Amino acid sequence: MAQMERQSVARWWELRSGGKAALLMTPTNEAAERLNARCQDTRIRHGELDTSGPSTTVGAHRIFVGDEIATRHNDRRLVTDCGVTVKNRAEWIIDRIHPDGSLIATGKSGTVMLPGEYVAERVDLAYARTGIGGQGRTVKGGLLFADRATDLRNLYVPMTRGTETNEAFLATVGEDTALGVFVRSMTTDWIDQPAQTRRDELNNTKPHRPGLLDNSQLRHLVERRFEIVATLQHAEAATRRAPLERQDARTMLVKAEQRLIDQTAALDHAETVLARYDRPLHRRNHQSNIGNARHLVRILPGNIKLAAAEVDTQTRRIAVTHTTEAAAAAVVAQRPQRERELGTVEDQLNSDLRDRTTIARLDQPDSITDVLGRRPAPGTSARNWDEAAGRLAQHQAAFSIAEGFGPRPRWDRTNAYTQSYRVVEEAVAIVRPAPSRTLESRRLGIEL
Repeated sequence: MAQMERQSVARWWELRSGGKAALLMTPTNEAAERLNARCQDTRIRHGELDTSGPSTTVGAHRIFVGDEIATRHNDRRLVTDCGVTVKNRAEWIIDRIHPDGSLIATGKSGTVMLPGEYVAERVDLAYARTGIGGQGRTVKGGLLFADRATDLRNLYVPMTRGTETNEAFLATVGEDTALGVFVRSMTTDWIDQPAQTRRDELNNTKPHRPGLLDNSQLRHLVERRFEIVATLQHAEAATRRAPLERQDARTMLVKAEQRLIDQTAALDHAETVLARYDRPLHRRNHQSNIGNARHLVRILPGNIKLAAAEVDTQTRRIAVTHTTEAAAAAVVAQRPQRERELGTVEDQLNSDLRDRTTIARLDQPDSITDVLGRRPAPGTSARNWDEAAGRLAQHQAAFSIAEGFGPRPRWDRTNAYTQSYRVVEEAVAIVRPAPSRTLESRRLGIEL
């Protein structure tokens, strides 16, 4: 087992050192804790973390400036400098650690100060995580470490996160083989519905309704739909743009090469003039030529250096357009497969949307009526209400929003959340009159 742990961490480090995002996953929290310790030790050995500087303790780990951490609890009181609240499973890099255990960290949603109490109770290292914690992520390399046979759910997520490679490191015991453990995991489906039901009863939480996707599944599908569409659109745009950009780069390259030739020739000529005339008995009659030549000798080396740099820049630019075009063409070639997957994703989301629309119409929960008001009498207005209610309910479930739309996205950011927010906003705008909708949007949405 220890050998497989070491090999999985070594592979994680190899991908990371090569500039590729890697996600190391494991079925259990205990294994994630051990892997996190190994990953941190690896960074320390390679000089990426300074253990002599400020530090604090989270769980069984000592963390340092530069460590990568994950917050493990939603907290609306903690807000980044971009106006985003701290979310469960959000990842951060530690910028500063204070003597009281509080720290300042930066993540995708901005920079935040985490109090010492929150750090001690709600922060983990983020180098390795459970398969559930990896849902919705897409990286270059997906890595799975399992210290025993697991089930299909814990196998599927880790083995589908990587766009370039997905690798499994499986510990074996006795006569077991890695292939045997893998196959046994693929054919095992652990369902613990009675335990889940009992947990819901003890926690006084509403059980998951049959037919609905759970929040993590729903978010994964919403993000996957956006990813497929955005990837295809980006690839098609790149195939159109790359030839034009390459032609522009070639035009600029020709001009830069000509400047380099002309200025090199001018410098050679200026040096020849100085060699011929800038000496005794010759200077009196050639002062003008000598002055011009000295001026050129001073400025031309810098101009030649700039021209050479421009030649290098445009040459690299041409190479990049070839690489970009080839990568985009490969994505476009996969359009049929991606569109089939998109169709499957859409079917699941639409089925979930129909169920949520029915539930919203029958139950009219506060999270919906606070935004839309009560459902009107049957007719066009009621149908518009149903459409908006279903989309709002799905948006709230996918992004764990208790009320309203959630934080208003920035206009210059495009992602699955932004797209979902805009769709809901448009549906709600049909139900709500424009003036009150504008005021309500300020109440329900927070500018990021």
